[in-house]
Amino acid sequence: MHIRIQKAKELLTYTNFSINKVAISVGFDDNAYFTKQFKRIVGTTPTNYRKQQQINKI
Repeated sequence: MHIRIQKAKELLTYTNFSINKVAISVGFDDNAYFTKQFKRIVGTTPTNYRKQQQINKI
């Protein structure tokens, strides 16, 4: 699970894939389950994670 979430973090940071496409790319069929697991491990939602990464790039 942690490896899948790590890959999702990379995709969220370096691509413009939708959250749903990121979820599918790392092996989640259910977007809600992906978001729940991402938040459990990372501490924030995929959307907020992406926004934070964009702020950090500036």
